[in-house]
Formats: sequence, C-alpha cells, structure tokens
Amino acid sequence: MQSDPNRPLVVADRDSTVVGTFQLTIVPGPSRKGSTLSIVEGARVRSPERGHGLGARPAEGAVEEPRRQGCQLVQPASDSARDDAHRVDGRMGFTSSHVDVKLQL
Repeated sequence: MQSDPNRPLVVADRDSTVVGTFQLTIVPGPSRKGSTLSIVEGARVRSPERGHGLGARPAEGAVEEPRRQGCQLVQPASDSARDDAHRVDGRMGFTSSHVDVKLQL
C-alpha cells in the first residue's frame, strides 16, 4: 500500500500507540468534467480515544491532502451503520449525495 503515491495510508499515534488511521485514494475520473477525486476509506479511531476530537484531526487531513493534490471532490466511504463517523463527516461539512451499493464477492 505504501508504495502507491495515490493511496497514502495515514496513521495517527499518541505515545507510540496507533490511535487512528485512514487511507486516501486519489482518482482521476471521467465524472464532473474530468475532476480528480479523493476517496477516504478505513477511517478508524481507537475506542478509548473517541469523543475527544481526535476523529476531526484526521478528517481535516483527509481534506487538506486532496486539496493540495488538486482534487475537486473528497468522498468519505463508511458503512451506513457508522453513525459516529457520519456525525464527524457532517461537522466537517460533508453532505449526503449518493446511494452507495456494493456486491460482496
């Protein structure tokens, strides 16, 4: 994963302990007049760290890095059951715009 510059894995640590992660995927695409977008996946914060604002800091990085790379859209991907993640997304200004479907293989 780390060898692909379009898929950086970001790790947050406190006192040498991993407390959060997320991965960006930078994708040039045909939609939105050829816009480049960033998909945010695997956003996780350790249970004891939740509720202390730690989730917002990686979320800010998940916006700033794609902005730096010229992306026009950032799209977080999270399970529909992850209400806490959706609250963080909403506080960051993300709005619901798509119905996402998957096929388990």
